[in-house]
Amino acid sequence: MESATAFLETLPLLEVAHHWGLVVKAIVPGGRLGYYRSGIEIGLAVENLSTWTHELCHAADDRQGTITHAGGQRLDNEVVAELGGAILLECLGHTVESDRGGAHTYIEGYCRKHSRDLLSACSELLERTCSAVELILSTAEALSAQQEAA
Repeated sequence: MESATAFLETLPLLEVAHHWGLVVKAIVPGGRLGYYRSGIEIGLAVENLSTWTHELCHAADDRQGTITHAGGQRLDNEVVAELGGAILLECLGHTVESDRGGAHTYIEGYCRKHSRDLLSACSELLERTCSAVELILSTAEALSAQQEAA
């Protein structure tokens, strides 16, 4: 668990999650790679930046009141989190870690499960996705400016 804790300390944008009052913790690997618990915490079972940004995008989506709080994993929430996580990592210069191919496969699986076309689902959710990414980046920028001014 020491390795996992050390990894958590290196996460880009960790200060954003903390500013939003979220605990970020390592969890025992099981059936899921990570999770977001509304307004409380993000748990990561893997040392993987795309999983981290996926869960952080869930948190941003939730803060904006656009996440759908219904039982199970929903297509709209998962597209926003997965596409947003990949976009966020690209913005930060983590091209390999953005795992665009993995993001495509993940979203495609959800679309197939819900009998939806991948491009139309992503297009419908693009504004919501970009809004979540923008909230994360603008929060990070504001926190950085506050730190510099102090």
